[in-house]
Amino acid sequence: MDPGQYTNLLEALAQVPDPRKARGKQHEWPIVLAVLCAAVASGQRSVRAIAQWAKEHEAELIQHLQPTRLRLPSAATLYRVMRSVDVASVEDHLTRFSYGQEAAAARAKPKAVEAARAKPKAVEAARAKPKAVEAARAKPKAVEAARAKPKAQDKRVQDKQKKPQLQGRQRFVGQSVDGKELRGARAHGRPICLVSLVRHGTGTVLAQRAVDQKSNEITAVPHLLGGRDLRGTVTTMDALLTQRAIAQQIVGGGGHYLMGVKANQPELYLATEELFASPPWLAHEQQANYRCYTKVEKGHGRLEKRTLESSGALREYLRKDLRWPGAEQVMRRTCRRVIMATGEVSEEVKYGVTSLKWEQANAAELEELWRGHWTIENQVHHVRDVTMGEDANQMRVGNAPQVLAAVRNAVLNLMRFKGWTNVADGLRHYGAFVHRALALVTSL
Repeated sequence: MDPGQYTNLLEALAQVPDPRKARGKQHEWPIVLAVLCAAVASGQRSVRAIAQWAKEHEAELIQHLQPTRLRLPSAATLYRVMRSVDVASVEDHLTRFSYGQEAAAARAKPKAVEAARAKPKAVEAARAKPKAVEAARAKPKAVEAARAKPKAQDKRVQDKQKKPQLQGRQRFVGQSVDGKELRGARAHGRPICLVSLVRHGTGTVLAQRAVDQKSNEITAVPHLLGGRDLRGTVTTMDALLTQRAIAQQIVGGGGHYLMGVKANQPELYLATEELFASPPWLAHEQQANYRCYTKVEKGHGRLEKRTLESSGALREYLRKDLRWPGAEQVMRRTCRRVIMATGEVSEEVKYGVTSLKWEQANAAELEELWRGHWTIENQVHHVRDVTMGEDANQMRVGNAPQVLAAVRNAVLNLMRFKGWTNVADGLRHYGAFVHRALALVTSL
């Protein structure tokens, strides 16, 4: 997919066709979109709340947006627009905007690192200025130091050579696929499930698609991944989506996958379970067939020990007998938790399969990808449900629920790009002043 060259969120959404008829149109399309997005960035959770926010800040919004009729859209106008707008076009332009912002952030990162490295030097230089006289007196010592400099350089070369050399080892970027139900709509008899593609670590929502009411997530994922450049990525998903067709699409697109394995794929599940329960390799063959990584963490009142075991011993069986596209390694992940206050112990064992080759990813890297899958739940779904009030929203007519969810994703992405790690703090910040929210979505 070719990322759109959009400078701000409003510019991206302005490319979406206006669903209103020309006759009787009272508000410019960009004005409607600006009010909608700025209100969501200010923490407004429903169309009614958005309209009230616009009314409360009418004078300031008119001053900044300068609508032709000096009026702002009402709740009725916002409802009509959101119900009838082309949701596929909304999702498409927001996807392009997200990819463009992510690329811009990646380009800016080296400059930020360089600036951060340069800052201490500037401070040091400022501190050193008053010592210029003292430095002049110490000039003879500088000559002595210059003679010793080659030794220091030799030491730096030796230290560099001691570090592990990773040249030629490709570093993959993880992205999660998972579905989320809009519970408010379901409460009124209209089940709506949205499948999203989210970047590991950053929580950037790259794309979102609705699941057809007569189907499930399995049929939506091919459309979600279709047309995207998957090279250099590892797409992670839970066992529901562990399907040969999805695996083939990912591998065929130049990407890799890491999928959970459960009883919905019985042959794959039983073979993986048996492999780790009764390893077939001899002691001297273990290093070439088996890896293990363990990590212990303490926090949130519990002690957690995670162990991931990986093996490439089933590669030929999975490819030839089970015809599993691109399968290279299988995994067993054991998570043992101890509640510190009560001493209660729980243990969970899960299995997985990946297309990453033995030399492309070790057990520690597979554990990082496996754990990274939960970015979609912790940084996106939970935030939208709790912090942005999506679960409590009762909209259910037309395209409105999906459109508002897409706008929430876009605002969430913008806050992440701006450096907000706590979205509740970000909503309070932009909600405090109208011009802050407008600047976030329109670059005014």
